[in-house]
Amino acid sequence: MPRDCLARGLEVEAALSAEATWELREAVASMAAGSLDMDVDSPPHLPMETLANQVILDAEEHSLEVPAVANPLEDSNERMNRLIVMQKRLLEAQKRKRSISSVHTSNSVHLDTQLTSSPTRVSPVQKRTKRVGSKKSLVWKHFDTGLRGQDPVAVCKYCGQIYACDRSTHGTSTLWYHLRSLCPKEPLKGQDMQRKGQGTPKQSYSIEDCRKALAEMVIIDEMPFRSIEGEGFRRYSKVLQPRFDPPSRITVARDCMQRYIEEKPKLKKILKNHRICLTTDTWTSSQNINYMSLTAHWIDDHWKLQKRILNFCSIADHKGETLGKRVEECLLDWGIDRLFTVTVDNASSNDKLIEYLKSVCEDWNGVVLKNKFLHVRCCAHIVNLVVKSGLEEHNHSIEKIRTAVKFVRSSPSRLKIFKKCAELEKISSKSLLTLDLETRWNATYFMLEHAERFEKAFARLAKVCKPFKEYFPNRDPPDLDDWQTARRILCFLKLFEKVTTRLSASLHVTSSIVFHDIMLMRSKLIEIAGGEDPTLSSMAYLMKIKFDKYWKQEGNLNYLLFIAVILDPRYKLQYLVFCLELMYGPDEGKELAEKIESALNELFGCYVESVNASSSRNRGSNQYLVHINVDEEDEENPWDMLASQFERHMEEVETEPNDSELSRYLADKREKRTKEFDILDYWKVSSNKYPILSLLAKDVLAVPASTVPSESAFSTGGHIIDPLRCSLSTSTVEALICTQSWLQTSQNKVSAREAAEDIQTYEEIREEFLSKDCVDNQQQIDTDFIELDT
Repeated sequence: MPRDCLARGLEVEAALSAEATWELREAVASMAAGSLDMDVDSPPHLPMETLANQVILDAEEHSLEVPAVANPLEDSNERMNRLIVMQKRLLEAQKRKRSISSVHTSNSVHLDTQLTSSPTRVSPVQKRTKRVGSKKSLVWKHFDTGLRGQDPVAVCKYCGQIYACDRSTHGTSTLWYHLRSLCPKEPLKGQDMQRKGQGTPKQSYSIEDCRKALAEMVIIDEMPFRSIEGEGFRRYSKVLQPRFDPPSRITVARDCMQRYIEEKPKLKKILKNHRICLTTDTWTSSQNINYMSLTAHWIDDHWKLQKRILNFCSIADHKGETLGKRVEECLLDWGIDRLFTVTVDNASSNDKLIEYLKSVCEDWNGVVLKNKFLHVRCCAHIVNLVVKSGLEEHNHSIEKIRTAVKFVRSSPSRLKIFKKCAELEKISSKSLLTLDLETRWNATYFMLEHAERFEKAFARLAKVCKPFKEYFPNRDPPDLDDWQTARRILCFLKLFEKVTTRLSASLHVTSSIVFHDIMLMRSKLIEIAGGEDPTLSSMAYLMKIKFDKYWKQEGNLNYLLFIAVILDPRYKLQYLVFCLELMYGPDEGKELAEKIESALNELFGCYVESVNASSSRNRGSNQYLVHINVDEEDEENPWDMLASQFERHMEEVETEPNDSELSRYLADKREKRTKEFDILDYWKVSSNKYPILSLLAKDVLAVPASTVPSESAFSTGGHIIDPLRCSLSTSTVEALICTQSWLQTSQNKVSAREAAEDIQTYEEIREEFLSKDCVDNQQQIDTDFIELDT
């Protein structure tokens, strides 16, 4: 029985071989009768008959080879396996037959024409027979793909050069090499082309990364924890990443605290290498909890000004000693002993705070001159006090305008009537009417600035709205003289508004600009006080008295703000002496300039001693590396060699210039004043020329001129401790506010003026959509009537 099966298998095998050979012979014969003269892979000089015979012989000898006589003793299993192999070869021969037939029907030109012409585009039929490959590399932007015969090729778009691009045997290295080195058009010249793998990285899903990013979003954007469980956020999250299931608010709160714990050691390590300037202020929340904000300022190794909120902690009261102890605890917790300055406002409790810190920090290692320059008064706060003293005098014009603004903003109906009056007067201002605050003079400035643009609207309102006149005590709304007075006050206070904005900055150096602003404000006060306008002259006189209290009395001046002007290479010492003589007179100004120069020399000497002490400690720690090499000629007397080394050392010392870095810096030519000048970039470049003086400049230029950076934390605190989250613990509030400061890459704040303009823009968008909706409704009504008529 097995022999019969084996014999039948051999018969089938022989029949299949004969059938394949016959089919292949017919295919070649049909090619000979057609328009194709020769096969793509055959030598071009062979005739078709020879080519056909060669194909048949190859098929018979290699592809379908069958033994002439079967060995009856051979294992039947082995014979069956060979039979299966032969069937596979038969299928391959049939596929080749169909491929040859496809080539015969798709080519209408001779082979020599194909070799010299451009490759053909890939047709759908050809794509099914030969796969060109997926184009993921950027190199395919510069090549077209096609077929030459049955082989995929790539054609350069610039020079027409042809390369094989079979995915199974060819990569893209040859194509890149052609673009970079061989193509005459040089398409990659001046470009930084990315190779495969250097483009957009593949995004892999990670639940840990998603939770981390979610916690950062909650911290940076000041979002409530409960918003994560909102239906809208979960819908958005499902669209953004379907596999991520947002955690609960409790889990998000834990993740936020974990971020705080992870980031604090990183910041502590950074602060350890720098001398730190501090700003601090206090605030009382709506829950009657007292908070203190402590912000660190420094210039890093890349000469970039940095600031971070260190603490936002609760305090028992606002007494100076209580504040001092709390600041000391925070400094010890952060490991900060290189304290340079503390900027505070002019509250009496802050004087006690500074006294306490001076006493406890006097012997710290990083303290400079026993905290001689520790206390820096907030310059923006002083400007606020100066201007407020001038506005305290009762001004009837300002009072009338304030009453007019109150009337308009007292109800929505009145505001609507006022807007209609503004439209009739063709006033296209985006600003809104704002009320002022008694504690902020700049709020009064913004109120007048916005209101004076609507002078004609107020005049029309007085004509069409009787309650408007009745709202004033004497039925006397603002007239033309009142608006003229308001404009003169605005022109006078504009300088102080600009100065406040400059001094309140926290992203660029402010210590070097304080003195220039002081000079401008003093000159303006002297000019207006001696003017003919009685209203402005009385205001300027009161303001100058307050100004001299803080910036003319020597006890309230911190010399670092004057030294910062000297360290500005555009001005230096000569400019300071010139301005002081103008400000205080020749004798008093010269005397003050000498005191400031003496303080600068003392401060520079302290830095020189600190650097020398650090160098000596380094030499002492490396003394074990120093050894004496005795030459052959000095082998009998090594003491002579010690003496010769000392002589060489003294030669090096004596050849060094005797003048110090400070004297060389002051003697050098001043830099030109340009808009592109950056004082930090200058000292970054000059740090090799003045290595010690640059360390002094780095610390002095980092001194903040105002406490606004600490006050801005209270704005964040008000957002975080809103009525819906008033139950948050003080430690959670501190973690959220501090971590937000540490994670933020940009710290651009929106001003009140920009916020008001945005509100107006939103209202215009709303009105635009409402009007559009009304028009659409009217069109629909008209359409309905037309349909009814027809």
